[in-house]
Amino acid sequence: MNILKKAAAVILSAALIASAAVSGAAHSVSDESGASAGIVRSAAASKKIELKTSANTYGKITVSVKSQKKITGILLQLDYSSTGLALNTATSKALVTAKDGKYPNVVISKERFSVLFPSDGYDCSKGVDLAELMFAGSSSAASNGSVTFTVLEMYDTDDKEIGIDALGFKAESSPDPVHVHNVVIDSAVAATCKRTGKTEGSHCAACGEILVEQQIIPKLDHNYVNGVCTMCGEKEPHVHEIVTDKAIAATCTTEGKTEGSHCATCGEVITAQKTIPKKDHNFVDGVCTFCGEIDPDYEPPIEGNTGIYGDVTGDSFITSEDALIVLRCAVGLTTLQENAQKAADVDASGDITSSDALEILRYSLDLRSPGAKTGTAF
Repeated sequence: MNILKKAAAVILSAALIASAAVSGAAHSVSDESGASAGIVRSAAASKKIELKTSANTYGKITVSVKSQKKITGILLQLDYSSTGLALNTATSKALVTAKDGKYPNVVISKERFSVLFPSDGYDCSKGVDLAELMFAGSSSAASNGSVTFTVLEMYDTDDKEIGIDALGFKAESSPDPVHVHNVVIDSAVAATCKRTGKTEGSHCAACGEILVEQQIIPKLDHNYVNGVCTMCGEKEPHVHEIVTDKAIAATCTTEGKTEGSHCATCGEVITAQKTIPKKDHNFVDGVCTFCGEIDPDYEPPIEGNTGIYGDVTGDSFITSEDALIVLRCAVGLTTLQENAQKAADVDASGDITSSDALEILRYSLDLRSPGAKTGTAF
């Protein structure tokens, strides 16, 4: 009968003490050896596992049975203290691998790792994870270490000794499960009228995590007294006293302006007025209806009321002036009243043309054309 079977009662008692391990919860490691004295190690049954640690990460080793049909017990020696590592926590994976209400009892101390399987053995042919061991380094700096696992006892249901190669050891880095923040206070910064402030906050000096976030405090308003801020000495900015500059309508004699504005205190133009061009005159019968100005180019209609062909001006004489008026009328430079129009149409064509003007000019020069009506009554 092997030692593990003889010590079953002892191991089960230790399992009750370490019930957190059986339930699958992480627990601190005790100083108990967890095995009977006098057991001799076999140097050939050892395996060294390399680990890396740092300020914020632990070295984690997952111990498992690779592939074993029936296994009754495991007792391992752990050696790591000389490498600067320390076993921090151990988590049993026993309940995860429970079968038919049966599961391995895992007991872990700082120097021993023991597993007692059900008396009829435990089928690990598909592999079974037994526990996770978390190791911390001796300093906050990144460092390397190693853990040596030595088989003290490991048997199957036929009391046949099993070698360490039947076990698996997976090493990896893992976040610190019990990291305690090194709290550093981030001092509050008072707000002023020149800059924003911050509330008090804090962070962890080891991992950098922000514990209490600092909030922004808005800038203060200036406190002006006699035009100067009592907090920063800045001069009070000038506030415009705005006055509206009314719009001025444009006329035919003066330009206008759009509405604008300026400061009554400093005179600064806030909105510049724009010039509106003068309007055109509105001449009717030679006089502007807006301002009364006389149209310099206006020629009053000629009435010609004597009833004589050629006497367009109505002065009872037929002269070159009459001829010139008819010519201007023919080219659209002047207008004639009804009687004057009859007097101008000396060829009785119904239209006033340059031919009428030429005939009147000839008459004034005593060069009358035969049959012309110039000088006769109409």
